[in-house]
Parts: sequence; C-alpha cells; structure tokens
Amino acid sequence: MDITGASDPYVKVCMYNHGKRVRKKKTSVHRNTLNPVFNEALTFDISDGDLENTSLLISVIDYDTIGRNDLIGGFEIGPGVAGRGGEHWRTCMERARKPTTMWHPLHEVKAITKQGSISPSKSPIGSSTQVH
Repeated sequence: MDITGASDPYVKVCMYNHGKRVRKKKTSVHRNTLNPVFNEALTFDISDGDLENTSLLISVIDYDTIGRNDLIGGFEIGPGVAGRGGEHWRTCMERARKPTTMWHPLHEVKAITKQGSISPSKSPIGSSTQVH
C-alpha cells in the first residue's frame, strides 16, 4: 500500500520446471484499488511429460512508479506442493482444459528455494486470491 492508502496491484505468474524458472507472465496493473479483480487469462504452453515437474508461483505485487515494487504476497501451485496448492493442481489435472476455481490465501514469501518452491511465513497475510 502506498502512502496515500491506495495500491496499484498486478499479478505475476512464474512457471518453474525442474526448479528453474522457464516462463513468466504478468497481468495489467489495476490503479488505486485495494480490491482488484484480475479477470485475465495467462496461458503457458507445456508438454504433458513436463507437467509432473512443473509448478506455478503466483505473486501479487504493488506497482510503484518511483522505487521498487512491493510484494504483497504469494502462493504456489504444483504437484509437489502441500495443502491448497497441491489440491488445486490435482483438480486441474483431473479436469484438463476446463476452468478450475479455488481461493488461495496470500503468504508473505520469504524466499524461493533451489527447487523453485516458495518458503512462506507460517501464517497467511490478510488477503486471498481466486485462481481459475
């Protein structure tokens, strides 16, 4: 959040394969809002054989025109992810090429591990994101 109490959020999705970032995509920036709705499709081309070694790191970021952008929070979706991120991945694989919606709490992301996984703090921060 900026000094003015507003935020200019956008979403960045990074695709990891075998622990290496192979693609990234971003949504448009939503200006002056604390309750954005990102109704945008971000698609990645990936072979069926690579799916078991792929994960997505979803980050919500506050865009700043001056200085660095601020990370609001993030979460991970993938086959080796525990909890909601793994559950969402399995549901997507069972319903291939069909929209799948699930809410995910945003976590303060401390670091990205060598395997491409996030190292979240213990508790979620006060936001959730719905991913299709």
